[in-house]
Amino acid sequence: MHIQQNIKQIENNLKLELGESTFAIHTHISLLLITPKFTYKIKKAKNLGFLNFQSLKDRKHFCNEEVRLNKKTAPSIYLETVELYNIDGAISFKSNNSEPIEFAVKMNTFQQNNLLTNC
Repeated sequence: MHIQQNIKQIENNLKLELGESTFAIHTHISLLLITPKFTYKIKKAKNLGFLNFQSLKDRKHFCNEEVRLNKKTAPSIYLETVELYNIDGAISFKSNNSEPIEFAVKMNTFQQNNLLTNC
C-alpha cells in the first residue's frame, strides 16, 4: 500500500507515537500534526497543476525547499526535514535502517493565536 493512500492511517499512527495531546489539521495539500513542542507537516501526494507532490522525491525536495526558504524569515520555527519509516506496518519517525517512506517538515510549535486568521 502506498503511504499516501490512507492519510488518516498516517495521522493515527503518528498520533500514537507522538502522544502528548497531538492534534491534526488537514489542508488541501498537507497534514499537520501539532504537539505542544513540535509540529510536523506532511505533504499530501497530490497534483493540483500549480504544484505536484505526487512522487516521494518531489515531496522530499519541497520539504527541503520549505525549510530552506522559511528559515530566512522564521529561523526559530523551521527546523529540518525529517524522515518517516514503515515499522511493522506502522508509520514512525523512528529509523529502522530502511529507506524512508515519507518526509515531513519539522517546526517548533507556535501559539495558534499568533495566526493571521486570529488577528
